Amino acid sequence: MPSRAMRAVVAAAVVPAGTQRRRWWWWWCWVAVVAASQLAQGTPGAACNTDCSCTRGGIVTCNYKRLRGFPAGLPENTTSLDLSNNLLGSNLDATGLSSLRFLQKLWLNKNALRTIPSGAFQTLRHLQMLDLQFNDLTHVGVEAFKGLSSLKFLYLQNNRLESLPAGTLDHLQGLREIHLDKNEWNCGCGEILYLSNWIRDHGKLVMNRFMANEPRNVTCFKSSRPVMDIVAAADVTADGCSDVRVTSQETTTTKTTKTTKTTKKTTTSTTNRRKGEATATPRRSPASSGSGCETHGVGVVGVVVSALVSLRLYLI
Repeated sequence: MPSRAMRAVVAAAVVPAGTQRRRWWWWWCWVAVVAASQLAQGTPGAACNTDCSCTRGGIVTCNYKRLRGFPAGLPENTTSLDLSNNLLGSNLDATGLSSLRFLQKLWLNKNALRTIPSGAFQTLRHLQMLDLQFNDLTHVGVEAFKGLSSLKFLYLQNNRLESLPAGTLDHLQGLREIHLDKNEWNCGCGEILYLSNWIRDHGKLVMNRFMANEPRNVTCFKSSRPVMDIVAAADVTADGCSDVRVTSQETTTTKTTKTTKTTKKTTTSTTNRRKGEATATPRRSPASSGSGCETHGVGVVGVVVSALVSLRLYLI
């Protein structure tokens, strides 16, 4: 009995030429669709860091790996890199990103990052999305975002930023969306004026967590006052940061109070000691071998001195 393959060949031979060409055309279309689907979904790549999973489409996932440093050995054609939920801390090595010239999306959220140094992303000219939310950021270098000419989405919410150095966001000419809420913006510092002016000039780019345009959602720490309402130097304290100033005053007052109390205690103790010495019964000198005239002389001198002191006090 002929096999299926033989029957298929015979059937193809007896099918008219036009019909056969149509069948081959549909078959090639189906192969093309499957290939495109596989490319879109991604298949395991050969060159990839052992801590990460990579696809031929350039998608690299390294999240939840407890990484304490930037992974090496990533494919140069990486377009999407997820490093979220790791332990990078202060180990954000800019040189580890220099080889990823085609990177478009970068997740660094939830890594306990404390600072972003200047030039950290300057080689990522094609980067369009940078996620830095839910870290411990307290400082961002003035040129931290230098070179990100293609950046469109920047997430800085849920950090501990008090201000941004003047010019920090000026490099982001292609920015479409930025998230700045849930930070510790210190509206008592003069440096906050840069962020306030920037929000007023680019308010349409400031989004809240619901992806709605809300520039007034960026508020001063421990108050509901929008940062954009800080419009002049008169709105901030002359000596820099109001929180620090208040803390300093409170500390100084506390120290002064403690010092005053200590001084009072010392003075009282000294006074009491002197009073005690004055009222205490004077020690008697050892008995003299003389006839006792010395003792009488001392008593006379004491009376004279007391009289003179009393007269001086009276004349005063």
